[in-house]
Amino acid sequence: MLAFVLTGCGGQNNSASGQSSSQKTTANKQQKNSKSNSSDNAPTTLWNTTRDKKLKEFIDQWAPTMHQTYTKYDGVHPLKIATGVSYPKNLSKVNVDGSKASIGWSENGHGDHDYNVVAIYNYDGAQSPDHITYFFAFHNDQPVALVDQSTEGTPNLTETKNNDINTNFEEIASGKSATYSGSQTSSNSESNSGSNSKSDSHSSSSKKSNSDDLVTDPRTVGILLGMKVSDGVDYSQEEDMLGVYKYNGRYWMGTGTSASSIGYNFSGDSVTYYKKDLSGGRSEAEATYDPVKYSLRDLQNANYSTTAQKQYVDDIVNNMGPVSEE
Repeated sequence: MLAFVLTGCGGQNNSASGQSSSQKTTANKQQKNSKSNSSDNAPTTLWNTTRDKKLKEFIDQWAPTMHQTYTKYDGVHPLKIATGVSYPKNLSKVNVDGSKASIGWSENGHGDHDYNVVAIYNYDGAQSPDHITYFFAFHNDQPVALVDQSTEGTPNLTETKNNDINTNFEEIASGKSATYSGSQTSSNSESNSGSNSKSDSHSSSSKKSNSDDLVTDPRTVGILLGMKVSDGVDYSQEEDMLGVYKYNGRYWMGTGTSASSIGYNFSGDSVTYYKKDLSGGRSEAEATYDPVKYSLRDLQNANYSTTAQKQYVDDIVNNMGPVSEE
């Protein structure tokens, strides 16, 4: 009987011990599942200081090959561009792809906006208000690089077509390092226009393919336009007399006579040429002007894509003197 009682007690203890162990195992599993679910529901960091630093390193390497110098919004001091707009304060006043999308500043990529901007870089051209401004943002938690080159009216941000910018921002946003392999030129080759790129012998292909890299110097634009509309005129033979002035909101390039002057305006990729209408027996003085649109990218591809072409245009521009106001 004593043996029976002891055996029964031992069985109860083992049962209790097994039950306690089972309960602990179940509790541990529930705790782990709870932590796992909590981690899954937590927002993933889209942007941080490490990625921000990698982006700056890329811009600092890439910009000199474009003969441009970019200023970064430092998170404290307003970033002012040539048009007088200040970021990030004026982000609420811009359009994205022509529509009034919600866009605003964010330190980590998360926010209540359609576009949450984590970095802004600006380059001001030689002739105000020319500029190129990049906005690195997250749209539906996906990286997107926007660019604006508007010189008047409401800034209109569009997704950049620059492959270097797009690819490297996506790589950096995914936690990787930039993959840009372009050669960095010396600081002496940087300029605020397309008029000082003689030493740029390696970047002609990127200038041809990247739509954001458009010349911004009115003199260079004038030469390229003139080569298009003036029946193959050799401006190098007139460079001592050639000049550009601005009058009534238009640029005029010529040698000082009304017959030699061409009028134009440009913004981004659009160049408006004001063609003289001499029909009906009108004289040069009586001529009216009809607007004709050209693509600046096409003008560059035609006469400003090879090293020899750039040197020809740059030599002319460098002898013209600054743009004057009349």
